[in-house]
Amino acid sequence: MLQRRLLTLAVVIFILSSCSKDDPAPQTTPSTKVLTEIEKVICGSSSKTWKFVAINKDGANVIRTCAINDDWIFRYSGILEIKNNGVSCDGQDAFQEHMWEISSDEKNIIIGGSTFLIIKMQSTEMQLQEKVLGDPVFVFQR
Repeated sequence: MLQRRLLTLAVVIFILSSCSKDDPAPQTTPSTKVLTEIEKVICGSSSKTWKFVAINKDGANVIRTCAINDDWIFRYSGILEIKNNGVSCDGQDAFQEHMWEISSDEKNIIIGGSTFLIIKMQSTEMQLQEKVLGDPVFVFQR
């Protein structure tokens, strides 16, 4: 009985090890990916740093002093690093990391699961609007 189990196990191992895997599908790598126009502005082929300069709501800038000029570093890899300007808001970490991506219709940026409508996208200024927070517009400059 034991010999039969060992023989069966050996046959199964032989069959599994002799199966060939299909060639994996080619993956898009940073060196082969074609950048969209929005990605060129946001991060280029490596990364770009944007300064958080305003939160416009109902015609007023309501950004807290502790958040002015925080660095938002959009990396080509899809990582966003937020570094505060040396002043922490309510005990927030001096460094935060989130994932970011452009929506398939290229009208939104998704940052850490939150969706921002792209209001303005230029080489020196970016404006993003998050509906969840009551329609404020987040303004970044380079």
